[in-house]
Amino acid sequence: TRCAHIVMSQEAIAPLAKDDQYLRNGCYLYQRLPCKPRSGKRINVQFMLRMDQVAVVEGKLETPYEKGFFVKVHYYDGKGDRHLNNDGLGLREPLLGTHGWRRLQLFSEIPDEATEITLSFGLAAGVSGEAWIDDVETRYLDR
Repeated sequence: TRCAHIVMSQEAIAPLAKDDQYLRNGCYLYQRLPCKPRSGKRINVQFMLRMDQVAVVEGKLETPYEKGFFVKVHYYDGKGDRHLNNDGLGLREPLLGTHGWRRLQLFSEIPDEATEITLSFGLAAGVSGEAWIDDVETRYLDR
């Protein structure tokens, strides 16, 4: 079985200035998913996660939230890709440290106007370490 492996090293972060565009958003991968407007659904995302030495690098670029590993669900309206909302894990409470494989999941209400969902997994800007993601499952559930 193949899994996604995200690596952000301190050596890669060290020379970057606080305003460096290339690392402003961290290191992540994403997948776009279609959805029907006014579906009355919510999305359930389940996945396996393993982390090794995921930590904030002091003095480097950080976002107001996302201070470690994160999973985000973004919603778009299809009218020029207008961003409606986002939700996820690792946004309010940091997901940091080292641990073996764990199953994590999130539930999120799909806005009525949404026609597209972007699911992203990554390490936030200013974070070093490694994360492995495997067995990602998405389900649409009734509210």
